[in-house]
Amino acid sequence: MLDDRTVRFFTVTTEGARYFGDQGLPISRPLGLSIRSTQAIVAVPARLAPADPAAAGLFALDHAVHHMLETPLSELTPQTAAQAVAGAVEVHQLPETAVTVDELRSELWRRRHFTPLYTLRAAEDFDYD
Repeated sequence: MLDDRTVRFFTVTTEGARYFGDQGLPISRPLGLSIRSTQAIVAVPARLAPADPAAAGLFALDHAVHHMLETPLSELTPQTAAQAVAGAVEVHQLPETAVTVDELRSELWRRRHFTPLYTLRAAEDFDYD
């Protein structure tokens, strides 16, 4: 198992967090950095850390998205979305209002995670009673 001595930490600005997020990288999760040449590949376990408060908000949003993706569909409710957001802002030491459930839903849509989003919205969108 890797410990913090083997993991390299890199701080990322808001702009960098947006860029990496747009590339599909899980900025709030451990990842690997690799350097490739024709003779060798060097891989280093890495973690990204926010360099400013706005970047921390993006990290928290990413954290909440991954929490939702790891939750079984049968357990996805507006309450679990609220819990995912609350847990993410707590982990990233942000004010409660730094990330909202609406932002989480928008991010799920932007990342094309339609099934969890539809599951979250089903009660609203298909309540015909």
